[in-house]
Amino acid sequence: MTDYSLELSAERIYNSKTKKYFQEVLTSYVNENYRSALVMLWTVVVCDLIYKLQELQALYSDEIAKGILEEIEEEQKNNPHSPAWENKLLDFVKQRTVLLEEAEYRELVHLQQQRHLSAHPILTQVEILHRPSSDITRALIRSSLEAVLVKSPQLAKKIIPTFVQDVASKKELLIDDDTLKRYIEKRYLVNLKAEIENELFAAMWKFVFVLSNEDTDTNRDINSRVLSILYQRRPSEVRSYIITNKSNFNSIHEDFLDDLLTFLVEHPNLYKSLPEVTRTLVDRQAISSVDRQIECDFISPNLEEHFEKSLQLIKKELTNESSWELPTKAWERFVKYAKTLSKLNLVVDIGIDFYCVSNSFDAADRRFKEYILPHIHVMNETHILRLLDGIEKNSQTHSRNRATFDHKILKEHFDKVLGPDFDYKPYEWFMWTVER
Repeated sequence: MTDYSLELSAERIYNSKTKKYFQEVLTSYVNENYRSALVMLWTVVVCDLIYKLQELQALYSDEIAKGILEEIEEEQKNNPHSPAWENKLLDFVKQRTVLLEEAEYRELVHLQQQRHLSAHPILTQVEILHRPSSDITRALIRSSLEAVLVKSPQLAKKIIPTFVQDVASKKELLIDDDTLKRYIEKRYLVNLKAEIENELFAAMWKFVFVLSNEDTDTNRDINSRVLSILYQRRPSEVRSYIITNKSNFNSIHEDFLDDLLTFLVEHPNLYKSLPEVTRTLVDRQAISSVDRQIECDFISPNLEEHFEKSLQLIKKELTNESSWELPTKAWERFVKYAKTLSKLNLVVDIGIDFYCVSNSFDAADRRFKEYILPHIHVMNETHILRLLDGIEKNSQTHSRNRATFDHKILKEHFDKVLGPDFDYKPYEWFMWTVER
């Protein structure tokens, strides 16, 4: 376990002026001037609290921050030589905002007490000036950093409404997931406590999958992207939170069940953590179409069983209707399963089936590109003979314009597998496309 670094933590201080002032604290500590370090540390904490409140008032018109600042200013005017307002500032921040946890507040009270002892002589003691130890000084510097200095001012607010409104207002700028992730992490999540981040995840879940109103409907896409980022940051912790807070996740709006399926396809490990009532709804939605059944591998006992079921579903649909098309995302999932299970030969079989029953030139063009071309290198002699036979029997494959280009690619591989002496005479249409 690495030691905590005051210097590295100092680099994370939110406010640039605070960061500059804090260097005096570090310098005093390194030079073993512990009294000076604590006196300056308390001053830096007080200044930083003021800066945070000022930013909240200026940028967000925060009425709580405005009220605290007005009361502190009035206190200073009434008692210009008294430092009592500093203690009141700390109390107001604790009582009226969510910046400080109880333990953090107590550490800062302890800092104020140590600062008082370090700054004022005590005539009744042998040592008139209190000398704090190195360990106490370091501990108070660390707690001040973590409790106040490195935190964003937004953490003093009820973060969920602020977060949601802010992200929604910037959705036209946060157009890709990397940009969105960097923005919310730097502005909100970097120092956010796990408990609050869990609550934020639950709120975003509600906005994406439960509520339907003008705001949630307008911002569902950006909120869904945020939800995915929150899950990816702490997947195991989020799953544990869901298990212990099932009531937050047992209601899904009927209109957004398919959105939930899409989310679970991206994050399948989340499925088993959901309440039973939610899983029941998911299971029902997952069998609503062939492509959804293929994509939702998380509902099957294991991947091998799911792959076999998917294989039979595709064969059945293709047998019933040659024009049936499997959506690209579902096909990509099927191929992914096959690669994982080392069964790409079966993907080639299905691809040949698709291509050889094409009922239009456009369908044959599309199916060659999607089902045949990516897996030519996997084709063995059995595959090749089946494909040659299918091409020969279906004019939609060999009479289309692109066949002369596509089939030349096929023959190059066929020759490697079948050898130079293979007799192509039975496959006149195939050779016609290659030689024209």
